[in-house]
Amino acid sequence: MSKACPASVRVHGLGSVMTPLLDAVKDTNIRVKMAAERCLTHVLEVHSRPATLEELVASADLGTARFVRDYAKRVLVRLAAESDDEDQTP
Repeated sequence: MSKACPASVRVHGLGSVMTPLLDAVKDTNIRVKMAAERCLTHVLEVHSRPATLEELVASADLGTARFVRDYAKRVLVRLAAESDDEDQTP
């Protein structure tokens, strides 16, 4: 959903998906972590609309805002905008 319709996620549910996604990027299971990172890349529109990240940071509490901004700079911007293996099941 986040890859196909990021605007829809942004308008209707960005806040509702952030907590579970932020928990998932901290997961010790690498598959869960990588899937959450890929999803966050699309939800936050890191490559296509950086304003989404800034809007989230402006509306989040200080701790969440700092974590999301730092995580996006360290990890999410380094992920490819499109990945050949996204549609493959493990």
